[in-house]
Amino acid sequence: MSGRAFAGGLVAAIAGLTASLLAGLFICATNAGMYVWAMERVGVYETAGVDRETLTEVAGDVARYIGARVPADFDRAIIMDGLERPELNERELTHMKDVRRLIRLAGSAAGWLCAVCVIAAAITARMKARRAMGSGMVVGAGVMLLCVLAVLIAIRVSFYNFFVALHERLFTNDLWYMNPETDLLIRMMPNNFYISMGAAIGAAWTVVVVVICATGLLLIITGGRREARRAV
Repeated sequence: MSGRAFAGGLVAAIAGLTASLLAGLFICATNAGMYVWAMERVGVYETAGVDRETLTEVAGDVARYIGARVPADFDRAIIMDGLERPELNERELTHMKDVRRLIRLAGSAAGWLCAVCVIAAAITARMKARRAMGSGMVVGAGVMLLCVLAVLIAIRVSFYNFFVALHERLFTNDLWYMNPETDLLIRMMPNNFYISMGAAIGAAWTVVVVVICATGLLLIITGGRREARRAV
C-alpha cells in the first residue's frame, strides 16, 4: 500500500508541476500584457524601429492569434524603419502557424496533466497512507527541480545554443531563424525578451513548487504522528 501511495504522490507532483509550467507558457503566449511588460523590460521600444503604439498593437495581434479558437489574419500595415510594410511578412506568418500549433498543444497538455494530477491525488488519498504519499510528492518536486536546474544551467552556459537546439527539435523547418533586418518578430522578441518571459513563468512555478513541497511535508509529519499513535 505504501509503495502505491508513494507512486501516486510522485505522479501527482510531477504531473501537477509539468502542467503548471505548460499553463504558464500558454498564459504568457496569449496575454498581450505580458508581451508589453517583457518588451518594456528589455528596451524593445527604443530599438525596434517601430513606434510604441504600433508595437503594442502587433503584440495584441500575436497574442490573439495564438489564443483564439479561430485565428484572425495579420492584416495590419505598419511603418518599420520609415517604410510601410505588413506587420508580419510571409516567412513570419508561416512560422506563426507553427508557434500557434505548439502553444495550443502545450495548453491542451496542461489541462490533461492537471486532470492526471487531480485523479492521482484523489486515488492516493483514499489509500490513507499520508506519509508515503507526502514522500512521493516531495521526491516528485525534487525531480522536477533537478530538471529545471539542468535547463537553467544550459541557458546560463549559452542561451543562444540552448535556443537553437530547442527550436531545431520543436520545428521541422528553419522559419524560426529570423533576420532582424527584415523580420519584426525578432525585433520584438530578442533573447532577453524570452529570458524575461521565462523568469515570470519560473517565479509563478516556484510558488507551485513551494505549495506542493509544503503539502508533502505536512503529510509526512501528520502521517508519521498517526502511525506513531497506532503503534502505541
